[in-house]
Amino acid sequence: MNDCGICLNAQISPMVYYSNLKIEEAKKIMDYNSSIKIGEIAEMLGYSNQYYFSKAFKLSQGMSPQEYKKLKMDNEEE
Repeated sequence: MNDCGICLNAQISPMVYYSNLKIEEAKKIMDYNSSIKIGEIAEMLGYSNQYYFSKAFKLSQGMSPQEYKKLKMDNEEE
């Protein structure tokens, strides 16, 4: 595994690999700045709109970006 948690030996397409990298980068951005808007993250990472980004994030992570941000904020409060 590399530092993004993506197994390099897995048989995945370059497009899936690139999408996973963008999702991991989105998580880093949200971890660093919890007040950033989802639309801003989507734009920074080259998604056509925040809805497509949210769909890709949920497919990859099993939760929406909003749920991820809330989970991180809740964990920081503990």
